[in-house]
Amino acid sequence: MKIMYIVHNVSGYGGVARSIISKVNYLADTFGNDVTLVVFHRYGEFLYKVSNKVRVINMDLNPYSAKNAQRLWVALKLRRRIKQAIDYIKPDIIVSLATCKETAWISKLKDASHKVLEVHGNYHFVMERKGLRGRLARNVVRKNIRHSDSFVVLTERDAELYRSHKIASPTVIANPLPFTPTSVDLQRKQKIVIAVGRLDYEKDFSALLRIWAKVSKKHPDWKLRILGDGRLKETLLHQAKDLGISYAVEITYKADMTAEYETASIQALTSLYEGLPMVLIEGSAYGIPAVAFNIDCGPSDVINDGVSGFLISDRNEDSFAEKLSLLIEDNELRRKFAEAAIVESKKFDINRVMNQWGNLFNAFFEG
Repeated sequence: MKIMYIVHNVSGYGGVARSIISKVNYLADTFGNDVTLVVFHRYGEFLYKVSNKVRVINMDLNPYSAKNAQRLWVALKLRRRIKQAIDYIKPDIIVSLATCKETAWISKLKDASHKVLEVHGNYHFVMERKGLRGRLARNVVRKNIRHSDSFVVLTERDAELYRSHKIASPTVIANPLPFTPTSVDLQRKQKIVIAVGRLDYEKDFSALLRIWAKVSKKHPDWKLRILGDGRLKETLLHQAKDLGISYAVEITYKADMTAEYETASIQALTSLYEGLPMVLIEGSAYGIPAVAFNIDCGPSDVINDGVSGFLISDRNEDSFAEKLSLLIEDNELRRKFAEAAIVESKKFDINRVMNQWGNLFNAFFEG
């Protein structure tokens, strides 16, 4: 089976890049498919290793960095190059991103391939964006979904929203856990709470710092490590200083998260919105119970509330601080939650998830 995956860019770190590369590697290495990964552009080597069994085609065009006057020209050139790649390889299945306007034409392409769309953002972010650009983006997504052969979302809640708004009846396939720790030693855990993600608006680390200011007063021997990079780093550092918690907060970037997962005792997630947060899945595999705002999609698919972590009423910072403090203070509860988190992470085992993808693809050719 020839499978072509077309994405804008998976060069950097992040949940989308890791998920896509994990999937194409598995399709090629484990299922033995003929897999082509087409990227609009790349920055040097991929930070997540791509199997040498995966054919990589770099279009070397970045419509997002083009000036307004050149953007249409770049988009048309990109379309022509992608079409040439499709004509040459003749894939049986093409997978692309539902939200990428530069590839929306693929779902209507009259060739022999089956068209599969996947989306990594949640329904509200994709379909309820405000303003003119938001409305235009929604129209692109609706048409793209309508012409596709299959549409995949990450969570049951997302699927419910698409169905209730009569847009689509999606297939639900979660992101796979890209690794399985050989062992987890809970004795190595230290007095560390971690939070992982881009230092940007949607992760709302500002709320986490306010929460940590309340927690740290009672537990000054515990540290908060915010692991990520982005445009708000200096703003967050100043906020920590203003709150008087600089001594208990570190904001840094780590390419390899293994040591962080091995030593962290608790994970915090204060995002305004998510698709399906890979950091919660990865942390669970390492026995890290999480405290997270119960935003509409994502955390509730990973955290079993009161069993492997705590789901907090959205934006209730006092309740978040209270549950975080409870986990810090109760060693036995933290241990039980850690063990339960490891069990919960099995739902995202890559073999289980990729068998779902295999079943989806095979269904196109049955009967």
